[in-house]
Amino acid sequence: IAMESGVPVFWMRFLPRISDNCQSFLRRLAKFLVLAGDCRLAQLLVSERHSGYPFPDSTKLDLLVESISRLACLVCFDDWHLVDQESFITSAVSALFRPSACEAPSVAILIMSRRRPTFATFLAYETLSGMTEPDGAVLLAQAGLALPGVLLKSLHQRTSGNPQFMSFFAEWYKHTRPSEHTAACFIDRMPTTEAIRRY
Repeated sequence: IAMESGVPVFWMRFLPRISDNCQSFLRRLAKFLVLAGDCRLAQLLVSERHSGYPFPDSTKLDLLVESISRLACLVCFDDWHLVDQESFITSAVSALFRPSACEAPSVAILIMSRRRPTFATFLAYETLSGMTEPDGAVLLAQAGLALPGVLLKSLHQRTSGNPQFMSFFAEWYKHTRPSEHTAACFIDRMPTTEAIRRY
């Protein structure tokens, strides 16, 4: 979706156990706005850092929403569930859906999350399911991997067609070149391996 949008794209993936997701959110959006020709938020943040006196959140929020609303762009947030309780971030994004912000209909927002965002009860959303087995085979082939039918079927069943799990398996397989038995054992362990769940 982002690649086909034809407009500038801002993409931010939130990270777990990061205490300054709010500051990172502001800094990265400020840089994006500078590239779009609007330096006001960046100047405000620099002034705030040099003076040691923070501006009110409402000032930063109003400026951010006003600046983004003027652009023709796509704003994407990945792993939103990690910041769904961060009031500043949710306030900023939900403000972009207000009627006053929607005067610029060319601003689009794409949110990816394990759960529906709590502020977005009024928004349309789509729950993504896993890929079909033939689509999984295509994904693996694009990664340079052609699995025997039995392994492909087992991988698809164990991962429910999850493309991240399947891509992870493809990388592991290409680097280790396992026997069919070793690969089958690895597939059996995949859904219960904590590192793979985090991946």
